[in-house]
Amino acid sequence: TEIQSHQQHAQTLTVRLEKAESMLTKLWEENCALREDMKKYKREKKVLVKEVRSLMEVIEEHKRQIENERRELEDSQEQEQVAVLQLKKLQQQQQLDKQQQQKQQKQQHQKQEQVINHQANKNYNNKNRMKMGSEEKRLILEVE
Repeated sequence: TEIQSHQQHAQTLTVRLEKAESMLTKLWEENCALREDMKKYKREKKVLVKEVRSLMEVIEEHKRQIENERRELEDSQEQEQVAVLQLKKLQQQQQLDKQQQQKQQKQQHQKQEQVINHQANKNYNNKNRMKMGSEEKRLILEVE
């Protein structure tokens, strides 16, 4: 009976050993599968990191382009404002020149009228002198 109990104990240990070997094999297979998955994920991660970096570079380039375009637009707007101010100044100067020209024309016209009036008065006075006597002419010449 002692032998039977040892045989039974040996059989129990053998069953336990077989179960342990089976579990060890499963764990080994799972470990190998996990390692393969990890290698696969690492490769995928490398690809994704490269893609993200590439996209970030593209984003930075777009940001630079947008900033350059914004600066160009601001410069363009400033140039447009300067051009508008210059145009306004030019228009104001032209208006002032036109007013000055009109003023000069008016003054010339007034001078011409004065000359004509003076000439007319002179002619009128000369006609009246012819009608006057010598004594009256002498008095007028003294007054002038």
